[in-house]
Amino acid sequence: MCNEIFGQDNFRNIIATRRYDKNLNLQFAENGLATMNVGLEYVLVYSRSPLSKMAPVYRESSEERANVGYWKGFWNNADRPTMRYEILGYTPLDGQWKWKREVAEEAIENYRVYVEQYSSKMTLEEYWAKTGKNKRFIRRKPDGKGKNMGIEHWVAPADGILRNSNWSDLLVSRPTGVDIPFDSPKNPDLIIELAKLCGLDDTDIVLDFFSGSATTAHAVLQMNADDGKQRHFILVQLPEECDPKSEAAKQGYKTICDLGKERIRRVGTKLKDSSPLTEAGLDIGFRVLKIDSSNMEDVYYTPDEYSIQTLFGMADNIKPDRTPEDLLFQVMLDLGILLDSKIEETVIAGKKVFSVADGYLIACFDSNVTDETVKAIAQKQPYYAVFRDSGFGSDSVATNFDQIFETYSPSTTRKVL
Repeated sequence: MCNEIFGQDNFRNIIATRRYDKNLNLQFAENGLATMNVGLEYVLVYSRSPLSKMAPVYRESSEERANVGYWKGFWNNADRPTMRYEILGYTPLDGQWKWKREVAEEAIENYRVYVEQYSSKMTLEEYWAKTGKNKRFIRRKPDGKGKNMGIEHWVAPADGILRNSNWSDLLVSRPTGVDIPFDSPKNPDLIIELAKLCGLDDTDIVLDFFSGSATTAHAVLQMNADDGKQRHFILVQLPEECDPKSEAAKQGYKTICDLGKERIRRVGTKLKDSSPLTEAGLDIGFRVLKIDSSNMEDVYYTPDEYSIQTLFGMADNIKPDRTPEDLLFQVMLDLGILLDSKIEETVIAGKKVFSVADGYLIACFDSNVTDETVKAIAQKQPYYAVFRDSGFGSDSVATNFDQIFETYSPSTTRKVL
């Protein structure tokens, strides 16, 4: 199915991650087991195009690996004749050396200098650290035994180990840590590693079409708290109702969306209290938008169906249950303004006014709007100004509307709903 959606050529890897150990089969152990408990889950990785590259991701090293290097064979079985050359008196018959000749010869010389001048004074790890942590070393095993006459290179200590497709050090699920009653929520640490694999960086957006308990939001907020960057998330979730018998329902949560929203709030508060970026302005805000029908009344009449009462009923073409915020977001969508733009509410001449993106759009959807409000908005010279058709306090205000803008801000694009 994923091949059909994303394209077979865009498949990259299957990543294995660990499930919690369960002892469901323990009760049957004495009589023998038909199957073993499932211990792994799998993540399918697809790219946007066959040319896309994944970013390297590193897992934390053990204490020993972070402080101690080791020797490893310098040969591999890739078939590149130009990488078969003589070093330390031996030329491989097939396969290849791992580094080009000049790098290998320098590494041999580095090890010779260490052995002759420093090996009695310090370990190879200490010498490597003392000389800038960038030298390479090649030697032949003291007994000369092994494949390719025992020629090997030294692998330096490392704080991180480049990940392969085995991520069994990470659990696929983990409690939220903020007391949200959700069965098997995904592990934010796993999502963080996947985000790193995708190269998610400052101002980038991650999109999750099946957000569940909002683990993706949790992960993005944690990454931002750790490094001070401003990544963003978009989550999509159907308002699936919680099982009436579930702990979530008992605590008053009606839908999975409610659980996700509360988790984001609690995670944000927890990070705000513990992050060193608190004073610098760690952004934990988010907006919740719901898909709905149009804000505008549906009007389906033929001419012979009109009456005076019908016309009076159409004086306001906006559905009565819609809020000013509903109208504002419709306008933002219509005008192509990002839904995460900064929105400020102010009061002008007693009317609530929205200023979006630092005055790029100014809108007022209150009723009984006067010339004073229109003039004050025009004087701010927004790029867009939007009003509600039925919101003008009188016919004279509606008539003067365009003239006021022509006087104070002729370049403003005006729109009336």
